Amino acid sequence: MRFITSIRKKPVFSFVYLLIIFCCFTIDTEARINSRPVELSLEDCRDLARENNLQLEIAGHHSQAASALRKASYTKFLPGFDFSGSYLRTNKKFNLLDEDMLLPVVPISAIDPNTGQVDPDLLFNPDLHPDDAGVIFHNGKPVTGPDGNPLFYRYTWLPEDQLSFGSKNNFLLNLGMTQPIYTGGKTRTQYQIASHIETMSKQGKDLELSEVLFETEKLYWKVYTLQEKLELAEEYYSVLESMVKDLSDLYEEGIISQNDLLKTRVKRNEANLDRIRAKNGLDLAKKSLCQLIGLPISTEIEVRDTLWTGDELDPLDALFHSALENRPELQMASTNVELGKSAVDLARARFLPDIALSANYFMARPDPYHGFSDQFGNDWNVGVVMQIPIFHWGERRHILNAARHEKKVQEKKLENFKELVKLEVNKIYYEISEANEKVNICELSLEQAEENLKLAEDNFDVGNITTTELLEAQALWRKAYSNYIEAKSNLKLQQTNMQKAIGELID
Repeated sequence: MRFITSIRKKPVFSFVYLLIIFCCFTIDTEARINSRPVELSLEDCRDLARENNLQLEIAGHHSQAASALRKASYTKFLPGFDFSGSYLRTNKKFNLLDEDMLLPVVPISAIDPNTGQVDPDLLFNPDLHPDDAGVIFHNGKPVTGPDGNPLFYRYTWLPEDQLSFGSKNNFLLNLGMTQPIYTGGKTRTQYQIASHIETMSKQGKDLELSEVLFETEKLYWKVYTLQEKLELAEEYYSVLESMVKDLSDLYEEGIISQNDLLKTRVKRNEANLDRIRAKNGLDLAKKSLCQLIGLPISTEIEVRDTLWTGDELDPLDALFHSALENRPELQMASTNVELGKSAVDLARARFLPDIALSANYFMARPDPYHGFSDQFGNDWNVGVVMQIPIFHWGERRHILNAARHEKKVQEKKLENFKELVKLEVNKIYYEISEANEKVNICELSLEQAEENLKLAEDNFDVGNITTTELLEAQALWRKAYSNYIEAKSNLKLQQTNMQKAIGELID
């Protein structure tokens, strides 16, 4: 009452109070909603596993990496452009001479006009005037210097310090293009290998998905089975608890002995232990399922599907055909064979030449085209490069033989794996037949146990049987019910095994 009065007196704060009340109510409602178990169907778990499972995420990254490598391999067909630049600082310049040099001046008259070469007869002719021959003569013989060479009247001087070139700061820039013209099929084969690896990575992802979905279904039906067993344990415990109360009254009245009451209490305590075990096993199975499908392991879940036994199996020939067409492991083995063939082609291509077109544009400083001046000079060039293998001591031949043998290995593995898959399908086919028969037997046993328990309860009520006989009838009914649940669960698991074996689990 005081609260309502305060709202009337302070209308400014009334909205705030109402908002607080509403928020508190909303939070409480959400908490109560979130506290409810999450109901999951088998399809819900499969979808969550596809989206959240860590192993599938890892397989997805492997597949994306293989796709990127295949795209990278395709670029080998296209021209490549590269830019390179270098800077070199030197300490000294380049010198053409190690000292000053004097070069004799040969007169034109000593050069044979027909050949353009110096004529020794004209050069060393003592009858010519010195200005015509250029050689100094004494007593009709050429005068020689200390080195034995004849002395001339005229020399040209080449100073050593004037014949140096280069710069301390040297730059070279180059933009180049390379286009493969012919590689003997190596580029194409490498691209095929990258494509096979990409295909295999996708098949590996399908294989991982098949394994994850199989584990998901197995855990799902395990949770369902343990839920059923927990309900059975709860029901059995309730029956024994009620029976203990009834027998306690009969014991106080002196109708039954203390031994009968103690036997019932022991059975009740055993049932309570079985109930605790079933509860713990169910909790652990739920946590395992949550971890597999990407939910927090603390999430409280319940499964809502039932153990539907499914339709009859197809004939064995149809199952074999489906397995050979859809089984991810077989697809990966077939891709391995194709990969081996590509490896043989690649080894054979190494015997053939490689031809490539190259084009370059470069700039250099100092400028080599203008007397090594301190500026950038540029030029371009175009060429064809060819490399032909000639002799390598049989290395390529040995590698080719190794690739051929490896291809044969992959082909034999594929044949062997096909036979193993057929054996696995046969084995599961027989196990499903046995599981079906076991379900029928357990169903009949359950009907018999229920009828036996009903008769035992009626006879106990009229005093025709003892407490021990009634407890035995209850234990037989509980065991028959438990066996029936396990038989249906095993049948469902074998059917899931068959779906995985024929490659239809990921459809």
